[in-house]
Parts: sequence; C-alpha cells; structure tokens
Amino acid sequence: MKWYFVFISFLVGLLSLGEEIVWVRIVSFLGHSVPQSFSFVLFCYISGIAIGALLGPKLLRTKLSPLLIISNLLLFSAVLVLAAPWIIKYFTNSFFLVFITAFLIFACAGFKGAIFPLVHHWFSLPGENLGRTLSWVYCANLLGSAMGPLLVGFWLLDAYSMFSALELLGSIELTSGISILLFSVSSFLKHIAAVVCLIISTVVCALLFSESKNVLKTVIAEGFPEHEKISHVIENRHGVIFTLSNGKDLADAVYGGNVYDGSFNIDLVKNTNKIDRAYILAALQPQPRRALFIGLSSASWLRVVSAMPGVENIDVVEINKGYSTLVNQYPGANDIFNDRRINFFYTDGRQLVQKAINENKKYDLIVMNNTWHWRIYSTNLLSIEFMGMLKKVMNKGAVTTFNSTDSLDVVFTAKNVFDKVYMYRNFVYVSDRNLSQSLVEYKDRLCSLSAARVDGQNCGQPAYHSATQSLSSVHLLEWEEIPKAWLNGRSAEVITDDNMITEYRFGSGFSM
Repeated sequence: MKWYFVFISFLVGLLSLGEEIVWVRIVSFLGHSVPQSFSFVLFCYISGIAIGALLGPKLLRTKLSPLLIISNLLLFSAVLVLAAPWIIKYFTNSFFLVFITAFLIFACAGFKGAIFPLVHHWFSLPGENLGRTLSWVYCANLLGSAMGPLLVGFWLLDAYSMFSALELLGSIELTSGISILLFSVSSFLKHIAAVVCLIISTVVCALLFSESKNVLKTVIAEGFPEHEKISHVIENRHGVIFTLSNGKDLADAVYGGNVYDGSFNIDLVKNTNKIDRAYILAALQPQPRRALFIGLSSASWLRVVSAMPGVENIDVVEINKGYSTLVNQYPGANDIFNDRRINFFYTDGRQLVQKAINENKKYDLIVMNNTWHWRIYSTNLLSIEFMGMLKKVMNKGAVTTFNSTDSLDVVFTAKNVFDKVYMYRNFVYVSDRNLSQSLVEYKDRLCSLSAARVDGQNCGQPAYHSATQSLSSVHLLEWEEIPKAWLNGRSAEVITDDNMITEYRFGSGFSM
C-alpha cells in the first residue's frame, strides 16, 4: 500500500481546519466581532469542501498521475491562501469585500476538499481490506483536523499576526505541493526544475511572511480618517487590540476586535470618554472596601476607583492579557501594576465569579467593563444567569455597574434580578438600596479622591470642583423614567444564556 496517501490525508486535514481558524479570526475582525462571522466562515468552508468533494473525482478522467493531481490542487489552493492577505488589503472598505472573502474561503476549501475522496480512491483496497484502508485515511484526516485548530488557535495566533499565520500555512501548503510534485516526476530535468521551484517558492514565501505583519495596520488605517494614527497593535490568541491617536489634545482610543473599547482618559473636566460614569461611584458607594473589576480595557475606570477613599482590595479579571501589555505602555496608567491592593487574574470572568461563590467571597463594588451588547460572547456577561451570579457575591449595600450599550433588554434583565436598578447615561447601576439618596448624602466624596491617583485633579481647581458639583446633581433614571424609543415599539425582553437575543435577534447583524 502507498502509505504516503495517508500522510497526505493528515496534511489536508491539518491545513484545512488550521486555515479555517485563521479565517474565523480575519472575518470576525473585519465584521466587528459579531457572532455571525463564524457562521459565514463555516458556510463558505463547508460549501467549498462539498463542491470540491463532488468535482474532485472528475479529475480521475485525466491521464495525470495521482500525485501530480494532488500536487496541482495543493498549489492552486496555496496561491490563493498566500494572495488572500493582499487581496483583502486592496479591497478593504469595498462593497465587494464580503463577496471576495467568501470566494477565497470557498475556493481554498474546495481545492483541498477535492483531495480527500481522491486519496480514498487511490489508497483503498477492494475486497475484505476495504474497511481497514478506509479507516486509515479517515483516521489520518481526523487527526490532522484535530491538530490544526489546536496548533493554530493556541500557538500560531499567539505568536504571529493573523495575516502572517495565513501566510505561514500557505507557505507550508505551497512547499508541500512542490515536494509532492518533486516526488511524482521521474525525469532528471523535471527533478531539477522542481527543486528550483521549491527554492524560489521558499524565498517568495519568506518575503510574503515578513511583509504580512504590516497588512493589519493598513487594514485598520483604511477604516479611520487620515488624522487618526495607529499607536499600538497587539495580537494574541484572544484577539486584536489597537489604539488610535487623533493628533489632537485627546487621549488615545482603545479598540478590541475592531470595536471601540474605551480611551486613556481620567480627566473629569474634559470627560471625553464619559469618565464621569466612574467618578459617580464615589458617591454611590461610600464603603468600597472590596472591589471586583471584570474587564480591564484602558484601565481608566480602575484608576478612578483605586483613587476612592476606603478601597482596600481590588480583584481584576481579564481574559486577554494583551490589555495589560497595552496599559503597561502608557505612563501614568501603568502605575496600577505597582499598587499592592490590586490583584490581576487572567481568566474567564464567569469562572472567577463562580469561584468567588464557591468560596463565599463578597464584594462591595463590582464594575463590568463589558463591550457592546451585540458582540460575540456578550451574553456571557449580560444574561440573567450571570447577573444572578453577581448578586450572590455582593455584600449588603454593594453596588454593581455595567454598560448597557443602549440596550434596554440589558436594563430590563437587571430589573428582574436586582432590587434597585438605575441608569446614568448608558450605564446601569444596581444595588439593594436607594442610590439616588446615596448620591445626595455622599456627594462630598467626589472631592475626596486621591489626587495622586487621578493625575493631580482636586476640588481646589475651579474647573474640577465645578465638574463634581454638576455630577452630584445628576438624576439617576429608574426603569419607569427611561425613554423606550430604543425598543422601536417592542417590549423589552430578558436575556438568557440560551436565547442570546442581544447577539442575534436584536444584534447588529453581519457586515464587512
């Protein structure tokens, strides 16, 4: 038996599923991290494999050798994979981007999908050994399909840019195709030609790989005005984080997954990022002894809360360590890493809260730096189940706050869990006591923040004092007072882990 067909089956599985993981990352980024991105890639990929498997056997009618057919299919696929980053770069912000991306995914999957039935045909033996030979091909393909996502998802995307990862996989595909071609020819001159092609392709792949790390910056820049410049880009297996500077006297803005995530500003007077929503917590919670932060972002909110009198301990949970790497590059913001009261946990927020429940650990203040309600996985932090978990780790009189991102379903869900629910701007503040009364009683605490922690701001400065006075007089809206125009005539609904309404039914939908 020709066992190299089994290895080819393994290789095709590894490359196919590995590339699919990268495509999910690319499409998710281009589509602003909506959950439909995965469905889009899966549809294109499965369709490509199906059509490839259907048309592949027709190649048996040709007079080409089996290895030559496989080599050509791998080479065609490799060329598309290697060209994909540059094609996407060229068509960024184009109406045709979604169709071109769909074609690239479909075609790359189709060429490799055609190989699988052909390998079965050439390796399988008729008769009593048919089942055994079929099993070998299937086993090898499934092993490759399992290893591909593991290697790409946990290592490759943690070490390289997503476009560089695609170039690397395309390079492996190209060199494999040429190597199989070299193995399939018998003429000495053809061997020499194949070796030369292998050397040239290796050099070309190395050049493409080295240049691919700049593709992402170009794609990002195409989505913003020219005066906004990229300050930092961080990529790891959790996603893409970047910051933009607009060239004016404004703080850098943070984007996670190509979606606005906050900015590096704690200036209450400028209030460019509505940081007053964090400052107001000083009056809403007069005893913030133990605090929990779910999500770090720019750490602006964390800096404000750490400046509040009475704070003794802050637990910060962030699943993406890239945010800490980013914050560490900003003088002033990176002081939080020297604060012994602050403990960082790089894990899933729900896991940490569940651990706190198991250990009967309670908090006086909980701040969720959650992202837009329509982004993928947002339900994990906005569902009634998770809000119920938060309630279990709240001390008596505790305050929890999170961003509704203008979704009244988020507010309504909170109303079904907590005793008192209020809204200021787009943030929800919940507790078991009257927070409006607390704002009146403890408004002087707005002038008690540690000036050293908030860039020297204090109430001795007229502008800052005026800002605190304005903040202390705001009216916290209760559910009955909140305008319902955002609902567009429908009734608010409770978000659950199962219905995921903010991501799908009432989400933003898919676009690129």
